[in-house]
Parts: sequence; C-alpha cells; structure tokens
Amino acid sequence: MLQEEYKTPNETAKMLDVDKSTLWRWAKQGYLVPVKWGNKSRYKLSDIRCCMEG
Repeated sequence: MLQEEYKTPNETAKMLDVDKSTLWRWAKQGYLVPVKWGNKSRYKLSDIRCCMEG
C-alpha cells in the first residue's frame, strides 16, 4: 500500500506557482481542498499532481 504524502500550503503554492490566496479560493470552489489536521491544512501530493497535469 502506498503512503500518501502531504504538503503545507506554502509548499503547495510554490509547487503550483500560485499565491496562497489562490489556494484558499480553490478550496472554496472545491477544486483543490486541503485535509485539516487540527488547525493545520495539508494538501495531498496526489491532488497537487492532478492540478499540475490538467
């Protein structure tokens, strides 16, 4: 079984070459939704790759 990797909002924004405000807007639109761990948000690497591809 493959283990999912999670990225911080800063890492995600850098990978996608967007501002963190764009990540917030995408989350509200349901395009790229983070996983919440307590008060922290993390993005699945597999979801980030999907955004990069299309």
